[in-house]
Amino acid sequence: MVLRCRELAGFLEEALPHLPARSDSPFLHGQLDDVLRRLQLALRPLGVEERTPTEKSPSFLSRLAGKKQPPKGPSAPRYDMEGNAWTIPATEVVGFLSHSCKTGLLWVLAPSETFVLEFARGNLVHATSNAPPAAFRLGEILLREKLLEPTELAQLIDLAKAADDLLGSYLMRSGRLQHSELQRVLTLQVQQLFHRLMDAQDALFRFQEGGQLLRSQGLEVNITHLLLESAHQKDEERQAREGTRRGVADLFDAMAADSSEPDAALPRSEGEAQAAEPVSPSSSSS
Repeated sequence: MVLRCRELAGFLEEALPHLPARSDSPFLHGQLDDVLRRLQLALRPLGVEERTPTEKSPSFLSRLAGKKQPPKGPSAPRYDMEGNAWTIPATEVVGFLSHSCKTGLLWVLAPSETFVLEFARGNLVHATSNAPPAAFRLGEILLREKLLEPTELAQLIDLAKAADDLLGSYLMRSGRLQHSELQRVLTLQVQQLFHRLMDAQDALFRFQEGGQLLRSQGLEVNITHLLLESAHQKDEERQAREGTRRGVADLFDAMAADSSEPDAALPRSEGEAQAAEPVSPSSSSS
């Protein structure tokens, strides 16, 4: 134990001068606080005091570094992780948050659509966007799945708004939909949302740990399945585009081959054939 503690102390002395500030990398410092809190709990039997939640002293990492925490700005929102999709694809961020069992909100701001995903211990419990295509709105999916009639959709939407509830939650609470039916249509909707999310090339993402939406529909889907299904769908689209390009290229090659054939191979009219026949000496003398 003494040797390991000496190794840790030596490593900290080398690494702390290169550690970025908390304001520059709050997500990294949050991870360090978590693991160092475990270390602090492990050291309690040796007489190391643990900071209680009510104390307003610097974090354990700050005490180890011998630095004071910078004052927090009251106005600016705090995000634990920020980045852009051309550095880290949004789908990789989603997979990381899921495998890390994170709880919080992820915003993905694309040029034409903003996505909001809510995680609870790594599980996706809600997903929405501010500009979903009309064909993939929940009401349209319910119509395609023949779970609602066109004549009653508008009325049910008005009733859900009057109850200040989401359409899916209202339909399930009112007994109009079963839980399994709602989960099925929500999975279809979220699958298309993930497919659009994979195309978000020029997007910014922000994650706020511990954040929660005021309302959610209790989504129950497997994130790994969503990512794999979206990747499979994109591969099929890419193969279809490549097949179309190959077909067009073959057509142009065939047209080029036809135009390069010699004129002698082309059929000639009767007049052209007679004009091409050699004239005999007898006929020319007469």
